[in-house]
Amino acid sequence: MRRRLATILTAALLGSALLLPLTALPAMGADSVAVLAAQGPTSTEGLDPMSPDDEDNEFAPAQYEPNWTWRAGGKGLLALFLAITGYLGLMYYLRVARPRQRSEQS
Repeated sequence: MRRRLATILTAALLGSALLLPLTALPAMGADSVAVLAAQGPTSTEGLDPMSPDDEDNEFAPAQYEPNWTWRAGGKGLLALFLAITGYLGLMYYLRVARPRQRSEQS
């Protein structure tokens, strides 16, 4: 078993040691320059954007109203959590606490 593990470990280390320089070869021979980002002009042309609260803004978002399912889901999840907790407490009492009390009384 140790011999197999040593063989697998040696092969993995040798493979990673040989693979690492091979991945760097394409980057070494790159003569072209790639521009990843460029800074745009400093002055912006056009109209200034209106704030969402501006009365003249026809594209302002509607006032936010919480979703009904969000409120109902919160209450439903609370009820589910309380039901599961109560069930676990009842099962503990029936399976562990009551038999322990009976065995101590006997």
